[in-house]
Parts: sequence; C-alpha cells; structure tokens
Amino acid sequence: MPWVNPGKYSAAVREAKENLAAAEHALDQTNAESLGLLRNALQTVHTAKHHVELFKDKLVPQARQAFEANQFAYETGTASFLEWITAQRNLRDLEAMGQQHVADYYAALADLEAVVGADLNIFPSSKAKEPK
Repeated sequence: MPWVNPGKYSAAVREAKENLAAAEHALDQTNAESLGLLRNALQTVHTAKHHVELFKDKLVPQARQAFEANQFAYETGTASFLEWITAQRNLRDLEAMGQQHVADYYAALADLEAVVGADLNIFPSSKAKEPK
C-alpha cells in the first residue's frame, strides 16, 4: 500500500525518473554520434568520388597526351630519351594513383554501408541469379 509509506515509494519514483533521464541522455548522445559518423562517411565518399573523377577526366588524360607528344618528339629526334621515359613514368604514376583512389572510393562506400547498417545495393551481388 503506497499511502502507508510514501517516502519509500517516492524514492523509487525519483530513481526511476533519474534512470529515464540518464537513458534519454544516452540516446541523445548515441544519436549525435551516429549522425557524426554518417556525416563523416558521406564526406569521405564525396571526396573519394571527386578524386576518382579528377584523375579519370583530367589528370590521366593530360599525362597520356604529354606522353604521346614526348613519344612523337622522341621518334622524330627532337626530344631525349630521358624526357620520353620521364613522361612515361609520370603517366604510370598517375594511373597507379588513380587506381588507388578508385580503391579508396570503394572502401569508403563499404564504410558507408557499415555505418548505415544496411545493404545499399552499391556493389553488384556476388551471388549468381538462378534461372527460373
């Protein structure tokens, strides 16, 4: 009977209210942390995609064009072997960096899926579809 000993029950009510407040604070903290992780994952994906596009659309084609110009100049005798091989090395280095950025982009997408906690169907299914 709660009306016989109100002090005993008011302490339990106070403790329950404090537990509720602590749980709400933990929920708010978890929500803020989750949103921060999601924001960071999205920013990483955006940056990696920008790098992939930059290398694919600008840097590698420019290096390839410079290499082809140096190759033509070397074949006609107007450029040295060192100039030609340097242009080739620059092209290979930029292609390798571009491939590294593609790998970073896919890793960022995988991290985004991990943060979201669901399959976003970003990657093609590894399971072969069975014919019906």
